[in-house]
Amino acid sequence: MNGNGNGKHDYQHVNGHARRMTEIALRGTALLWDLQADAARNLLETQARNATMLGAPDLSQVFHVGEGQGKGMFSTTVDQALNSLRQINDTMSEVQWQLTRMAEQQTIVLTERIQRNVQQLSRRSQQGLEEIRRLAEEEAQEIEDTARDAARQWQASSESEEARGSSGSKRRRGRRRHA
Repeated sequence: MNGNGNGKHDYQHVNGHARRMTEIALRGTALLWDLQADAARNLLETQARNATMLGAPDLSQVFHVGEGQGKGMFSTTVDQALNSLRQINDTMSEVQWQLTRMAEQQTIVLTERIQRNVQQLSRRSQQGLEEIRRLAEEEAQEIEDTARDAARQWQASSESEEARGSSGSKRRRGRRRHA
């Protein structure tokens, strides 16, 4: 992969070039085989005609049977094979494109689902924190009320002890004077 981000394009370009070179080589080989087959047929036909001069029956027509079908047999076969390979390649490319599109759609759906779940979790967390804050405030208020009540009770008991203590000391003083 190169530094400019065109790695996929470069790969496709090289792959396409290699495919075209392979097609050229296969077609060239098929043409050579067709030429060799035609040369062999012509040679055999010539030999058969020459044999008629020596009194042999004329078998040269045997080499013309299916002549239109036999000519270019290798080239036709290679062309059919290459066309089939192109169709397979096109089909595979289409399938790959469809799978990529489907994966992208599923990724979008999954991302949206995750975002919704995160938002729900956030809302639930916020609600939970609000509930904790409310409970903490209630608990703090309860503690404050309890402390205030305890302070009042302590103050009331202190005042009642003082009141008892002052009236008790007055009585003691009065008893001492009488004695």
